[in-house]
Amino acid sequence: FEQAQIDSMIKNISDLRAGAATVTTYFWNIGPNTDIIWPLPEDFHYDDAALLTAATDGLPLGDLNWFPTEKATFLANQDYYVNQMQAEAGDIIRIDPISIHEAEDGTLGGDAQIDPFTGDSWYTLVSGSNVEWAFNSTYAGPYDIKFEARADGQNIGFDFLVNGEHVVDLARAWGQFVVWTGPDDPQTFWTGKSTSEFYVASYANAELKNNDNAGNLSVVSGENTLKLQASWNNISFKWVEFYEAGTTNLIAKLIPADGVNSGATPNGVGTWVPSGFNAVAMGSDGSVSWSINAPTDGNYLLNLFYQNYNPASAGTVEIDGAAVGTISFDSDADSTGLEVLSSTFEVSAGTHELTVKAGGLQLDQILWNRETVISGIEEASLPEGFALDQNYPNPFNPVTNIRFSLDKSRDVKLTVYNVLGQKVATLVDARMNAGPQLIQFKAGKLATGVYFYRLKADDIIVQRKMMLLK
Repeated sequence: FEQAQIDSMIKNISDLRAGAATVTTYFWNIGPNTDIIWPLPEDFHYDDAALLTAATDGLPLGDLNWFPTEKATFLANQDYYVNQMQAEAGDIIRIDPISIHEAEDGTLGGDAQIDPFTGDSWYTLVSGSNVEWAFNSTYAGPYDIKFEARADGQNIGFDFLVNGEHVVDLARAWGQFVVWTGPDDPQTFWTGKSTSEFYVASYANAELKNNDNAGNLSVVSGENTLKLQASWNNISFKWVEFYEAGTTNLIAKLIPADGVNSGATPNGVGTWVPSGFNAVAMGSDGSVSWSINAPTDGNYLLNLFYQNYNPASAGTVEIDGAAVGTISFDSDADSTGLEVLSSTFEVSAGTHELTVKAGGLQLDQILWNRETVISGIEEASLPEGFALDQNYPNPFNPVTNIRFSLDKSRDVKLTVYNVLGQKVATLVDARMNAGPQLIQFKAGKLATGVYFYRLKADDIIVQRKMMLLK
């Protein structure tokens, strides 16, 4: 280092120790001069009684090289001190999703009844998703089809499977049913169509081809199935109709609410659209029960997704008829959907009846989770490169920093809950790249108390506790 840099470093430290209002700054520029080595010619020993025992292990705060006796004590008890420091990080709470259950698929009790979504609705097929319907027909024979769809991109390919067999448009006769809005030949109904509007397209039997069973473009008398499955680029469907070929005789109209969804995105015209286009209106005193499985003995908890146009209310959770917890349901008529996280409760391994009792709200679905507590900073059960750190500072007022690391690019949601399980903030809801991340949480409008911050990255859910102290 140049002597001027050394002087600036020493002056910076002296100013800081003296509490000067204006502190000398310096820049550390490593150059070719190696004549001056660390430590600098400055004695960093101090005798402030508060600092001499301020570290977590009761030893002096800072570099123990200036305290040879205390350094020897640390080295002699290093394993113990390291364990103590690791314990300061607190426990990591990992939440593992076990199963998801639609409210309308449960057993309804009390005033509860299925509440179908009545607005304009559609499913968007995205990569890896499908929607399947079963429908009955008294007619057996060839069919025509009609559907209302939107091409969410210029050129789309999707699987149109009737009774398990791939049906495609004869215009291209490719491996998938093609919706091609570009100018390329052959010109079809979809040529030049907008990628932001829905259109009704019709296909006569002679305009279709069965790629799996040549010539079979018929429905059977009895039960039939249709599966729409994503292949390349997204496409949205409002409905699909089957007709007796060459006539206007309708065989079946398949709408989103009647389909079995596997990964497709539900959408609709309205402030709130339930996941399967059906919810359960709980009435004044309703209940919904499901059969759930607990893989092991342990602590479990629920995510409940709902909408509440009425005043805030309370509900209960029961396992096999015994109450195990209460839930506070917020109210927000303008929300696109609400979510609450229950408290944990002990459940033995095996199959149980889970019941949610509430009133005044529309229940959409529940997520059944198992809680795993990882002591200290141990994170062996998480992927290498994935971590959620303890917030710093903690306790805090009113701002704290939350650090986490991703092992790979993931869809991330970072949320904060109060002790009642109510979501008080969403800090991140986006796809993030691999590597370290730092998020600042400002809690100026929240009351003193314990809060939980929860990181959901794809199928990994990890949670930690923090304290706001005003």
